[in-house]
Amino acid sequence: MRIGVLYIILLTLLFACDTESNVEPYYEQYFIKYYGLEGDQVGVDLWVNDDNTFLLLGSSKRTDGNSQILLTKADELGNEIWSYTYGESHNEYAKSVILDPSGNILIAAVIEESDGGKTNGKIFKLNAEGVLIDSTYIGTDGFDDEINGITITQNQELIVVGSTENVLAPGGSNTWDIFSIRMTLDLNELPLSFWRRFYGYNEQDYGVQAFEKADGSFLFFGTTNRFTQDNSQQDGFNMFVFPTDNTGIVSGAEKYFGTLDNQEASQMIRTSDGGFAMIGTTTSASGGNSIFISRIRSNNDFLNAFPLNVNTNIRGRSIAESSGDYIISGTIDSNGTTDIYLARVSSTGLIKWENSFGGADFDVAGKVAALNDGSIIIVGTVELESQTKMCLIKTSNLGLIEP
Repeated sequence: MRIGVLYIILLTLLFACDTESNVEPYYEQYFIKYYGLEGDQVGVDLWVNDDNTFLLLGSSKRTDGNSQILLTKADELGNEIWSYTYGESHNEYAKSVILDPSGNILIAAVIEESDGGKTNGKIFKLNAEGVLIDSTYIGTDGFDDEINGITITQNQELIVVGSTENVLAPGGSNTWDIFSIRMTLDLNELPLSFWRRFYGYNEQDYGVQAFEKADGSFLFFGTTNRFTQDNSQQDGFNMFVFPTDNTGIVSGAEKYFGTLDNQEASQMIRTSDGGFAMIGTTTSASGGNSIFISRIRSNNDFLNAFPLNVNTNIRGRSIAESSGDYIISGTIDSNGTTDIYLARVSSTGLIKWENSFGGADFDVAGKVAALNDGSIIIVGTVELESQTKMCLIKTSNLGLIEP
């Protein structure tokens, strides 16, 4: 009988103690992990694979060289599976990553030309293991060109969206136009007869993304400072969208989203109801920043818009949908240092919770994603002593990394 009591006591002690075996897995599930070797790395975009692994996209600059594209694959616990850099002898900066229907990896990047520092776009195509298959340049010699987003169409082609100084109507304040090209999955550009390349409104226009609709038409998203005659409450720069047909020809009126202050577009997502939600940054005349969110219906009609009422200086970076709410990321600027901001917001702008991550240096948010189990991941950049590193933050559905 005494042996039985002792056995029960030992079992009780065993399962009551905070041992590595029964506590560590909980802490491992949510984390902040860093990637990169010598030099500085930054994290900008991510992709969630069907097997719950992640592709983390950024740029890496060695202390003795130029900036190159950095792509890291990590498992669901943030452990690095592989990591590669891509690039040549000039500076190359990562913008976005996406998978094609065959599982190949496509990266949009911006490169600096060797003569005069002008920029062009560049597309990398890699296989699923990160091995380079092909790459191609996008742009016009002698002009600055930047690309941001890649869209995979229903007929398995690519729409690449960006901005160019090679404007339709040069002169005055018209210094940037939106441009896009249509390509095959093999990175061969289709001729102009299949696609309209330039969109300009005699002001400054910047392209961010394009979305294909079920009928094969497209909706473009970006920033413009075109004067909005239809709304006296909008001025300066605004986020905006405009529709095109299946050949890229503008097919309807543009819609503007903003205030009397300046707005800069960052990201737009397609929502579960068929509409779209967009995030950007409002910059006031005094220089303060705040997050601005707007929503439209599937027919592009305005649904609602709101600033995020946060008592701090913050730039909006990314938005993801989660159970009827939105998970947003941004960068807080406070007294010369920056932190990564994460919040859950209702469709009407109610902040349900908010958290920040960072130390005494410069930490910058990249893209955010909401996973199927409710957890949240953010790619970003953190400063560790004298160098910056790409980071992956994984939190609970409450934005926490600790119990």
